[in-house]
Amino acid sequence: VAILGTGSIFYARRAGTVRSYGGWGFVIGDFGSGASLGRAVLSAALLAYDRIISASPLTDRLIAEFGGAPGPMVEFARTATPGDFGRFAPAVFSAAEEGDAIALDIVTKAAASVDLALDRIVDDGVSRISLLGGLAPLYPGYLATRHRPRLVPPLGNALDGAVALATRRFWGGEGEAQ
Repeated sequence: VAILGTGSIFYARRAGTVRSYGGWGFVIGDFGSGASLGRAVLSAALLAYDRIISASPLTDRLIAEFGGAPGPMVEFARTATPGDFGRFAPAVFSAAEEGDAIALDIVTKAAASVDLALDRIVDDGVSRISLLGGLAPLYPGYLATRHRPRLVPPLGNALDGAVALATRRFWGGEGEAQ
């Protein structure tokens, strides 16, 4: 399972053993997450503002959203939570679909980092992968073609999984209350 939302984490289950990969938090992990995409696009907007890189419609729109100057964006970033950064991720994917060069670069790099985790999971013997989380439906077209045949729909949503875990914990493996 690749959970791709505000944060990110990957899980593999093989022969009854579950292993996690990543998920170390926004500051030093959560590659491919909405928070990391948001941070990357704001950083790119500032680079474009300073004319270090070429601007794009997305970076121009973001600078305008923050009043046309970098100060409000920098102040926002100083206290922003991962969720605050993550709110920009859908706009990054949308702009990438429209051909925005900066958005395409950000999404392509994020997908490459997700591919690395999927490669590790596959090397560890997993052959089927489900994508979960708010960004899950946005990623498949950007993932490496080698992973696309491995993608399968999840058996349920996060609530289904939580109920299954609670049921197992309460009822145990024998179907009787513990």
